Amino acid sequence: MPEAAYRALVKQFNPVNFDADSWIREAKDAGMKYFVITSKHHDGFALWDSKVSTYDIGSTPYKKDILGDLVKACKKYGLKYGFYYSHCEDWDHPGGATPSWTPKNGCSI
Repeated sequence: MPEAAYRALVKQFNPVNFDADSWIREAKDAGMKYFVITSKHHDGFALWDSKVSTYDIGSTPYKKDILGDLVKACKKYGLKYGFYYSHCEDWDHPGGATPSWTPKNGCSI
């Protein structure tokens, strides 16, 4: 798929049935102790309204604070939470957070 067509899909991202409370309650009921979500994918899309990019939740029809809602639900149900930020593979900033001790060809450790 051409990158421009892929990135244009951001205008269609509208998870109107997303329910953070339901997700986290189900995770808790399944015995999970923590919840980790990819907050920024290596394609550059961020699940927050970023000040440094327009390829983010703020550019979608949804626009809601998905991460904030998940944190609130995690606190409610006693789950620890974390965010995975795929920065060293970021399509917009290749090698952006690659530590100096990793191989020069990417993030593989």
